[in-house]
Amino acid sequence: MKLRNSANDYGAIPQLLHWLTVILVVLAWALGTFDDALPEGGPRAAGLFVHITAGIAILALLVTRVTWRMVDPSPPPEVREFSKWMGVWMDPAARIAHYTLYALLVAAPVAGIAAAALIHHWIFRDRTLDRMLPRSGR
Repeated sequence: MKLRNSANDYGAIPQLLHWLTVILVVLAWALGTFDDALPEGGPRAAGLFVHITAGIAILALLVTRVTWRMVDPSPPPEVREFSKWMGVWMDPAARIAHYTLYALLVAAPVAGIAAAALIHHWIFRDRTLDRMLPRSGR
């Protein structure tokens, strides 16, 4: 298998980046959704750590994916019966969907980080958010 895209297929690197992203999204979602099922203490703390790490890794993979895509463009879409039926709307709709997924890959981890900072500030009433904000005159 070739590392780079060809005229007909995706290369090994884009495929690897895609499936790593899928695995990390599923992992982060599962740990974020079912974290209460983990026993309190070490297992729950480890689950939270993996959840946060997966979110940060998703952001890093997204930067890598976008950079790779600029260097190695995707193969052209295949013409199938469905694409003939959709006509001129197929390509723009696919692009919009693709960019929306990229935006969600950024929005979910960033929203999680922001939510965590606000929870620390308003619920736990600790200085986590204060320590993260820039201060003038320091």
